[in-house]
Amino acid sequence: MSTAILKLSDNGELQKIHDYWLKRKTCNPQNLDPEQIQLKSFCGPFLIFGVVCALALLTYFCMILHNFRKHYSDLQDQTLRSGSHAVRRFLLFVDEKEMASKNKLKRKREGSIYKVKPNSSRVR
Repeated sequence: MSTAILKLSDNGELQKIHDYWLKRKTCNPQNLDPEQIQLKSFCGPFLIFGVVCALALLTYFCMILHNFRKHYSDLQDQTLRSGSHAVRRFLLFVDEKEMASKNKLKRKREGSIYKVKPNSSRVR
């Protein structure tokens, strides 16, 4: 194998291969392929994606706030109207909803998994 490399080096082929594959060529704007995708082409999709994500987050927050107001509509006391108590109660409400959602998912997952024993019916 070393003799083959030596032969390629002697007749200049090795240098041609090196130049072709390993030399960095500068890129001029005139040499760009018109069908090549540029980074600027992705600004629109990223902007649309960002706006849609922001709207989805805002919609979710409004739904949570609506559920909070509906859940605590019977409480018209002064503690709910003060800022710190209302924020604390809202965060507790969100935590309760999150825990309920996790427990519901856990029950669903546990309910769909059954172990089968060789000589018996399905057992949880």
